[in-house]
Amino acid sequence: MTLSAGACAAARQTVGAQRLTRQIDVRQGDGLSVLLPGEAESIVIAGMGGGLIADILAGAQDILGDVGTLVLQPMNGAEKPRRWLYAHDWTIEKRRLPVRADISMRSSAPCTDTRRCPMRRCSTSAHSSFSSVTRPR
Repeated sequence: MTLSAGACAAARQTVGAQRLTRQIDVRQGDGLSVLLPGEAESIVIAGMGGGLIADILAGAQDILGDVGTLVLQPMNGAEKPRRWLYAHDWTIEKRRLPVRADISMRSSAPCTDTRRCPMRRCSTSAHSSFSSVTRPR
């Protein structure tokens, strides 16, 4: 789902070329507004800032009621969707950090923001990117 007509056309072409048109439906729209409740079991939101990801999640709570897994990849501001997720009873199951030019962005130093960090004693690497988020059923 995207607002860009060009991105939708490119995605449709890729889906068709891979013969996945029965499995993947490309839609043009704002956030998750193009989904109906119960239509998605898993949702991927990637390639944008954490603030926008948190706004998309906040605006789609009726859609998220039936979703079991979110895969999120904020380009920056990961603390915003993280706070939203914890406030709405989601659990971060897996975290993976971006690697650039064979240099990991990971730090082994403990998080110093234990008052605001819902993970309490996380490593600073947890403040970068996360990948799989689930809600207990």
